[in-house]
Amino acid sequence: MPYFEGLQDETIKQGSVFDLTEGVRAFDGDDQEITYTYSPTNDEFDTCAVGSHTIQYHASQTADKMLPNMCIPGGLALTTPSYCDDYESTTVKRIIRIIRASAPQILGIPHVTIPKNTTLDVLNGVSAVDDNGNPITDISYSGTLDKQASGDIVSISDGDNKYPVKSLKVTLEPIQSGSGTPSPDNVRPISGHTEVDTYRTGINVWDEEWEVGRIGWSGQNDDGNRDKIRSKNYIPCLPNTTYYAKTPASIQLFYYDDNKAFISYEATSKVNVAFTTPSDASYMRFFVYASTYGTTYNHDISINYPSTDHEYHAYQGTTYTTDLGRTVYGGTLDVVSGELTVDRAMVDLGTLNWTMSTTGTYKRFYSSSIASHIKPPATPTTIPNIVSSQYEAVDFTTAYRAMVNGVASITDATSGARGNINVVDDAYSDTASFKTAMNGVQLVYELATPQTIQLTPQQVMLLHGTNNVWSDGEVTMVYSIEIPTDGEVSYPLEGEYEITYSATDKCGNVGEAIRQITVE
Repeated sequence: MPYFEGLQDETIKQGSVFDLTEGVRAFDGDDQEITYTYSPTNDEFDTCAVGSHTIQYHASQTADKMLPNMCIPGGLALTTPSYCDDYESTTVKRIIRIIRASAPQILGIPHVTIPKNTTLDVLNGVSAVDDNGNPITDISYSGTLDKQASGDIVSISDGDNKYPVKSLKVTLEPIQSGSGTPSPDNVRPISGHTEVDTYRTGINVWDEEWEVGRIGWSGQNDDGNRDKIRSKNYIPCLPNTTYYAKTPASIQLFYYDDNKAFISYEATSKVNVAFTTPSDASYMRFFVYASTYGTTYNHDISINYPSTDHEYHAYQGTTYTTDLGRTVYGGTLDVVSGELTVDRAMVDLGTLNWTMSTTGTYKRFYSSSIASHIKPPATPTTIPNIVSSQYEAVDFTTAYRAMVNGVASITDATSGARGNINVVDDAYSDTASFKTAMNGVQLVYELATPQTIQLTPQQVMLLHGTNNVWSDGEVTMVYSIEIPTDGEVSYPLEGEYEITYSATDKCGNVGEAIRQITVE
């Protein structure tokens, strides 16, 4: 009877290199080694398939004098020889258990610290092995790269809506209310901010917002004029605001009030030109003189605000309004985190207590009422250079209210009377009359200790394509994009970054590891 050696059951790890014939031998009854067959074969056996697998091994023996096929019915022998009684075979089953492999390991990704604007080859020195120690070449990586944009209006083309904006800081400055040139007869008070509006838009390609026809006006109804294509929707707009129409074809503009009632239309068609909405306009519509293009025209048209320099518009925009809960005359608001830092305040000089001193013919009025709150300047600073109303110009640098033989200043940090407000003015002979004259004269000053206030955060998402963000003040925005896939990454901003590496073994097991990168 044939028999086998080396057919022990085995447990192997997924993805192992395993030879089903290694160590396996078959022998006949005379202990002579004979050949055998097995199923499945090495080529058929999948070491990635987790579970128990049965392998069948088969061996047979005959007498040495047996000719090929002699003992097989229908073979060469006309009759079955007696020695065919010695023909025997053996089939043995063997169990191979495959257990799931651990995830691949990624090597060579230490925490690194690099200077900003340094280019890092993120694949240099990185390797991976599977759970059996075999090298893996299928290594990928992903992560985000922070970028920054600043200005009155921020326009970016590499952001998209996968990632929220990380930081959107708006610098708040005091505002001169009213209009006209400041003068003694036109005192322009200072206003602060009680809320901050931040706007985000993208280019609008009006592919799905059109229909054949002309827009009616002055009581007329829309019609189906096939030489024209009209915008379906009422497009929100701001009153008395200059926009720019970006279009390769002439358009005719129509304006509507809050109730979408017709107001007026532009008598002249527009092609890539600026236009100003009426003072009572809340919506607009327009049609294209499309006889040249027909209904298949792509309508690559956008309404941009406020000029050709910035491609954004009101239609697809999102407005984020942050209620400050107070009047802020200077500071920074991060719309995304909700953190408000107030670094300036306003005081009406008529509310302060004043003391008068006389030096020769000069009369100096000074107040220490808010000295503890004021951050004193490094050198004496005139009030017009800070901010005042009667002592002010549009740029806050020129005094329009003449003072007799005098100046107004805040005492510098080196003085024992640091933070005092000083006004030298011979027009007044006593503190009472001076205090009365100071009613309505405003001063915005820098706080010795800025205040940090937590407001409600707002998640700002970017659109696909071009994004434009503007607000009630100077905007500094930090946003994220995907890092390049060619291995070379330049980090322009300080901060902590992560790269996620991924390696896949031949069985599809995925291993991941995170690399920390500090940019300073």
